[in-house]
Amino acid sequence: MKTRIVNAFFALSFMVTVLSCTKDKSSSDQMSADQAKVEIRAGAQLITAELNTLMSLPAVVTLQYLSTLTSNGSLKSAFKAALVKPHNFNARMLKDLLLKTPRTKSSQVDFLNNPGTYQFSFQLNTFELISPSATMIKLIFPANEQAYNNQLLNAEFLADNLQITDSIPTNADLSLMIDQVEVMTGTYISTISNTGVPTSVTLSMLMNPYKLNMTFSGSGLDYTSIMSLKLNNQEILGFNEALRYTADMQTVEKVTGILAAPPLSFNGWLNAQALQIAMADSVRKLDVAYLNTQMSMAVFQTVLNQQIGTLAFMLFTDPDTGKKSPSIAVVYSDGSWEWLAAILNSTGGKSLILRSKKVR
Repeated sequence: MKTRIVNAFFALSFMVTVLSCTKDKSSSDQMSADQAKVEIRAGAQLITAELNTLMSLPAVVTLQYLSTLTSNGSLKSAFKAALVKPHNFNARMLKDLLLKTPRTKSSQVDFLNNPGTYQFSFQLNTFELISPSATMIKLIFPANEQAYNNQLLNAEFLADNLQITDSIPTNADLSLMIDQVEVMTGTYISTISNTGVPTSVTLSMLMNPYKLNMTFSGSGLDYTSIMSLKLNNQEILGFNEALRYTADMQTVEKVTGILAAPPLSFNGWLNAQALQIAMADSVRKLDVAYLNTQMSMAVFQTVLNQQIGTLAFMLFTDPDTGKKSPSIAVVYSDGSWEWLAAILNSTGGKSLILRSKKVR
């Protein structure tokens, strides 16, 4: 996930998710291919518009900018990664997110092990500790690039009532101020095992008119989580998955559940470890038949309560380099298919060439 402590509180909510049984559908619940191609684009367009609105909120813009001041990652890239590969975000990575030392462009600052009030220095291009504290981390910094260019320190991120166990935060009250106006509040509570792995996480954030709630819990090798992002009490994004880990807790073995981004949802399961191993194998990663035995995912239109299609690996050939690689396609009821990335990209930004073919 490439994020650091400053954006972890926000990005965590998009990273892990809980068990949900996929509803069985009869053939009468499947859309015609022509209707499905219209509905999936309409749904993707609505989702893109809603997420663009979310990402343009002052609180999100400022948190995004803070991430550029403290790391090489970004909230936007982490968010997109979570949507594409939610199974990559596991309990071990939760620990790593909170342990990683944020890196500025010129130095390292260890906020967790040296809590206190930090102020961004335009001369040093890094954060400087101006007042130590045992119970809070406060970051004073420019809210955006314009403030940076004008050398204004007009934003303040606060993690108050901070409790840290083995270099991992277990409690924090969160807030963000921009130009002395509070634009975000939140709470974060977690527990960790004797080996330092988070066993439960509860996160709640309010960025009017958006509200986010996330829970993560489990024991042994099985963990579950629920995440809900609402706009004026209407859910616009949710995760509901079960994660099964390998014995060493280093890798997610299997993911079962649902990603809901109304009016679309993606239901099913995938063998995450098997896919990870196969994709690293230069020979096996081109075996799309094998890859498809390790995944079963369907796409639904939630308002119409109908199945749009299923997801499948297809072999993509780069038109510029001729290099072949597996990519995810949406397969419709008549056997025709299109690249999922092309559908999503066609709703905004640079679009891929759409391909619609029959499955042979």
